[in-house]
Amino acid sequence: MTSSVRRFCGFIPISTLQRCRIRFGNSFGVYDADGTLLGEARYWIGARLGQTHCALCDITHGLFTERADWRRCRDQLDVAFRTYHRNDALAEP
Repeated sequence: MTSSVRRFCGFIPISTLQRCRIRFGNSFGVYDADGTLLGEARYWIGARLGQTHCALCDITHGLFTERADWRRCRDQLDVAFRTYHRNDALAEP
């Protein structure tokens, strides 16, 4: 696992959540990038040039695709973890 994924997954040990039967609602993260094709391209280029940064992107994605170690971590969480882009509109509950 990359260090950023270990930090995220290690914040509260998954075994502790399962052992204590702590139940949470859905969790979510917001990417500091727009979810459009142009927004994704702007972020990718800006990140390569050191002009933009998104901590969630560092945790969840490699150069082009979602990290396998992040998928494994997310799949082990006892809560649903959804991601959104900053321009996504969240539906009212």
